[in-house]
Amino acid sequence: MATPAQASGFCAQIKAALQPDVKTDGVVAAGLDAKCTKSLTLGGGSSTNCFWRFEYRAAAATEFFERRLMDVANCIGTPETATRDKGVNHPDFYDLWQFSSEFGTVGLSLKDKGGLQETYVFLRLTPKIP
Repeated sequence: MATPAQASGFCAQIKAALQPDVKTDGVVAAGLDAKCTKSLTLGGGSSTNCFWRFEYRAAAATEFFERRLMDVANCIGTPETATRDKGVNHPDFYDLWQFSSEFGTVGLSLKDKGGLQETYVFLRLTPKIP
């Protein structure tokens, strides 16, 4: 479980990644081993995309996702103000929450990849274009 200091550090990293003038090549994500990349968005912006890999349908993946969801909610908004995406039309499990703030959008998702026999938690940080 993340300590308050780790959660606070995670929130600071999210807020930093949502600043349009800040270069973020990756997010350490509260000292956890995340793989992060940048991608271009429509309109000329960019997003930071991070993921964590787990064993297929591991309880640790769900627990990690739920902790990060609460961290993001405490940092950006609340689950009541977030949008939760509808399911997808294939048998793998998928859960996506998107939080909007004055600085941008934070998406957090949990996805089972049956073909790979892996479960992933994805974090997408997209600053608003000034």
